[in-house]
Amino acid sequence: MAGGITLTMNEGEIERIRRAGDIRILEGDRRGPLRIELQKTHIKQVNRAFRTRGASVKGGPWPGWSAGYAAWRAKHNLGNRMMVLTGTLKEKFTKSTHGSFVSRFVKPFRYQFGAIDDVAAKHHFEGVGRPPKFRSVIRKTPKQLKEFQETVKQFWIKFVDQHLRNL
Repeated sequence: MAGGITLTMNEGEIERIRRAGDIRILEGDRRGPLRIELQKTHIKQVNRAFRTRGASVKGGPWPGWSAGYAAWRAKHNLGNRMMVLTGTLKEKFTKSTHGSFVSRFVKPFRYQFGAIDDVAAKHHFEGVGRPPKFRSVIRKTPKQLKEFQETVKQFWIKFVDQHLRNL
């Protein structure tokens, strides 16, 4: 037939694609590679929360100090910036290699991210004097959860692509 197209079935490729149906993200992948990708997303979100003074997290932007508290901070030479993420505190919350950094896989498909910090815990659970409005950098907004979904999607695409290359 003039100008016709001939299709040849590649049985080997069809079998390879059938085997790809068994590709799953196993617990080891969720504990390791996927957790690390989600951890990177979390750290970006924490940095953004501090940079925007809470505008990017639930309950933000964080309200300013009362006049009395601002005067007390000035008297004690504590500076005029709220929730400054610097030094050791920054490392605890944004460096996965810090001993206080928390990044855990919790079955079946849950993760915990944060840091172990006595001052942060005191602010969160007890307050200082009158409890401040809770200023979370850990609780996720719908927009941040979407970022996590996109991270999982991109991980899955790369994961499947890698497995298809190895079949």
